[in-house]
Amino acid sequence: MLMTGAAAFLIRLYVPVGSEVLGLQLGFFPLYIGMYLLGIVAHRNHWLDKICVKNALPWFLIAILCGIPSLLIVMSSFSEQMDLFSGGWNLQALFYALWEPVMCVGICYFLLAYGKAHWNKPMPLVQKLSTDSYAAYFIHPVVVVGCIFVMELLPVSPLMRLALVCVVGIPCCFIAARGVRLVLGTVGVKM
Repeated sequence: MLMTGAAAFLIRLYVPVGSEVLGLQLGFFPLYIGMYLLGIVAHRNHWLDKICVKNALPWFLIAILCGIPSLLIVMSSFSEQMDLFSGGWNLQALFYALWEPVMCVGICYFLLAYGKAHWNKPMPLVQKLSTDSYAAYFIHPVVVVGCIFVMELLPVSPLMRLALVCVVGIPCCFIAARGVRLVLGTVGVKM
């Protein structure tokens, strides 16, 4: 967590949050890469077989009970200078860069453990959707961006647009994925 936070802080000195390089916000990449590498290590060492809610709960509580209030307190103290959190050689940017991995790990670890303990049972709908999940993963950027463009036309709040994109976008991703798999299946390509 410390390494990804430090790397994010350093990258944000040159590319602050909100700035893009080729449409990508590079300040978030250390966390993405760190979590991806952690997933590889977890798989190779069979950590997911050993994961349990009891061990994940303290991380979740730290994230929720300390992480959220600390962000609110620190950000409210600098409400007139929010751009300081985006990057630069200052404590606010360092705080935000180190805060993100704590939240990410705390919540993801708990959700993995809780999901393994309580949702790791076969459900017919989920089993059906799981066959299309890889195709949905590849298709989702196009579908989600398309939904965003359509939702931008609606005269509703951004939060309502987000909800609508989720409610419409997720089913559309799986419907499109099923269609792509059916078409590719007819020509002998398995996905």
